[in-house]
Amino acid sequence: MGGSREWYAAGHWAAVTGDGVSAAIIPRDAPLVTFGDIVRGNWPSKFEPKTASIFSWLMSNYWGTNFAPQQGGEFTFRYDIVSASTFDGVQLTRTGWNTMTPLEADQAYAAFFPGALPATQGAILQIDSRNVALSTWKRAEDGQGTILRLVEISGKEQTVHITSPYLKIGEAWNCSVLEEKGSPVYVSKSAINLTLRPFEIKTIRLQTSSLLSLPPEHLANFRSEK
Repeated sequence: MGGSREWYAAGHWAAVTGDGVSAAIIPRDAPLVTFGDIVRGNWPSKFEPKTASIFSWLMSNYWGTNFAPQQGGEFTFRYDIVSASTFDGVQLTRTGWNTMTPLEADQAYAAFFPGALPATQGAILQIDSRNVALSTWKRAEDGQGTILRLVEISGKEQTVHITSPYLKIGEAWNCSVLEEKGSPVYVSKSAINLTLRPFEIKTIRLQTSSLLSLPPEHLANFRSEK
């Protein structure tokens, strides 16, 4: 059993490194890449690229079974190219994630909480390790709390401390990917501590309440808005 040694699906980046330099591409629209050469159908048993080149595979045009051997029209393929003196997989993952999944904005009822949020920037959820990324934070499908999905991205075991300046964490549970509640997670002073194995994806269900106090004079407006 094994995988292909020619085509690779780049989740967020593809990089080459050596001789004091590391270079990477973030393929926003064409995640299939090859290293060292184009695919020649040799099906090698080992990954031994001939060069440090990265080829972006735009279209599937090697066979006609189930796929059109040619595609017409106008297409746009976007890439970000980054470099550094050393290879940093954690930073590349964060950069690629932010590039391919840009920030989305939504309206909140900040008008009813004057001065509650900082004027310039702030974090609703605080995770004290750069080696653990938050891939999902959403309302649970059954409406009972919210779901966190955390990913360890450094390849090393991590222990993280998670808290929020705006939310009180009351209870927490380990969950399956289907959001099925499992063992409880210990909550101390409205914070949780988790240990993630290398490259582990961990799903947590939270029950939270707001730490923000709603001014009484705005309560009627808030209820009518809701």
